[in-house]
Amino acid sequence: MVYVILLAGLVIGLPVAFSILAALFYFMAVGEFPYTLRIVATQMYGGMASFPLLAIPLFILAGEMMNASGITSRIIAFTTLLFGRFRAGLAVVNIWASVVFAGLSGSAVADTSAIGRIFIPEMEKRGYPRDFSAAVTAASSVIGPIIPPSIPVIIYALTVTGVSVPGLFLGGIGPGLLLAILLSIYVMVFAGHFEKPPTEVSRTSKLNTLMQGIIPLFMPVFVVGSILMGVVTPTEAA
Repeated sequence: MVYVILLAGLVIGLPVAFSILAALFYFMAVGEFPYTLRIVATQMYGGMASFPLLAIPLFILAGEMMNASGITSRIIAFTTLLFGRFRAGLAVVNIWASVVFAGLSGSAVADTSAIGRIFIPEMEKRGYPRDFSAAVTAASSVIGPIIPPSIPVIIYALTVTGVSVPGLFLGGIGPGLLLAILLSIYVMVFAGHFEKPPTEVSRTSKLNTLMQGIIPLFMPVFVVGSILMGVVTPTEAA
């Protein structure tokens, strides 16, 4: 009956986690109460009590704190200063802001929610179609799980294969940067005609943007570098 409840939940479209919970609740209800409760509680706690996997919620928390504290806005302003003058500059800025954000959150969902809520409306104002703006944001957010620290890499290394997390982190830097470069080339070739000319910014404003963006820019270097050098574990870095 437990498996029937699990399969029924999946068939009607219930999320997998809730289907499993429904089956567990039934198991606890019909089984020998103290024994089944003790087994379920022990197994649930054993699955969650993992110090390495604690890095996952902590990196997600880091991304949310970046949004709340304004660091995301600094990163966007800094990348705009660097890439905003290029052809299809705002789309290129969108991509490279995702690269910097990926080095702090490790999550494509966090990347999309943080970058998308700012860039999609701004790209529309600058002449980009809404569907293209959303597509660029979604495509660039894929860089999040590739460039370290990467949440899927942590899960894969610790729960599936047991391989070195720093080694996988190091292996993700090249593909992530290559993907960002290729996406940038694509938007510059095929989307340069969308964008309206940007407004001029004073030299003082550029200097302020540069100074405010330096520290957030070095945060991924500090996080990933400390892991690769063996100074801290991924959880401690998070």
